[in-house]
Amino acid sequence: MVERSNLIGKLFKALHLATSRIPGSLAVATIVTCAIFATASGIIGAVVTLMGLLAFPAMLKAGYGIRLAAGSVTAGGTLGILIPPSVLLILYGATAGVSVVQLYAGAFFPGFMLAALYVGYVIVYAKLKPSIAPPLSEEDARVDLPKFAEIIARTKSKNVLSGLIRAIKGKRNADVPMRILLNHMFIALLPMLAVMLVLGSLYLVATAPIEAVPEGVQAMGIAATATGEAEVQVGACRNRKVPKNKKPSRQKPTRISQLRLRFQTAAEATPEGKEAASPAGRNPIPTWWWITAAIFVTGLVIFYAIFSFVRLEIFKMLLGSFFPLALIILGCSARLW
Repeated sequence: MVERSNLIGKLFKALHLATSRIPGSLAVATIVTCAIFATASGIIGAVVTLMGLLAFPAMLKAGYGIRLAAGSVTAGGTLGILIPPSVLLILYGATAGVSVVQLYAGAFFPGFMLAALYVGYVIVYAKLKPSIAPPLSEEDARVDLPKFAEIIARTKSKNVLSGLIRAIKGKRNADVPMRILLNHMFIALLPMLAVMLVLGSLYLVATAPIEAVPEGVQAMGIAATATGEAEVQVGACRNRKVPKNKKPSRQKPTRISQLRLRFQTAAEATPEGKEAASPAGRNPIPTWWWITAAIFVTGLVIFYAIFSFVRLEIFKMLLGSFFPLALIILGCSARLW
């Protein structure tokens, strides 16, 4: 399905144009495409074969060295066995009797970290040896704008937000329909909506209240086992006779007794032991959330300051190729979970 729809080809071209100013942009686009495609396939053969037919000839045509081109394809293709959902992790979990979910959780960060290290190595290597990865020509880096974008960039502003706002508020142009303006304004605001969603999720996690234990609620699971064992130990200590000539020794509180004491303290804290404790309000916003929000907001300001209509077209290409792959990845992940 991916091969017939040419999703990888579109994604590779979009990443190629997006990273055109970075040294070794073709190799960087190859590794990033391999990492994204690896999450959709989960195997090595499909990624290496497809990227070998797609990216390897493009890099050789652009004058890249054979070792760099082949290394980018093979190194990026092997990420499919590490980045979830990975078929190899499923086989390993079934063979070794280990939870596949835990294997996915343990391999997620190392997989993307390895991809980032590959990208960093290619950039440094291309910067030190420009002859091994020549920059793109003007013809290859050229992006054709639609008619409405050319009109707005010429008459209003080259910046996307400024140009679209002026076109919506200003005089109507017959060649620029309002529907197209509103659609592209929504597309341009997608990064801001994504940042707001991430910050909102982090806010709910950071300020989540600590639930109080109500009176009369019986502990279950490990807590119930610990409480029962503690009661047995207390009963045994009471029935045990201590010799007169021997003083009782003080023992350090065990983990079980600490858990029992914690449950007793929570139960006694309720009003008269009759009504359940009311849920507490949200915790104050921690400092790390404000730092994260400041970083995201600064990044958004820089992003929209340099967001031209050419970059908008590249962004549309990325969305058009990445969202179908994201649906495939989510479908595979949901089936495995």
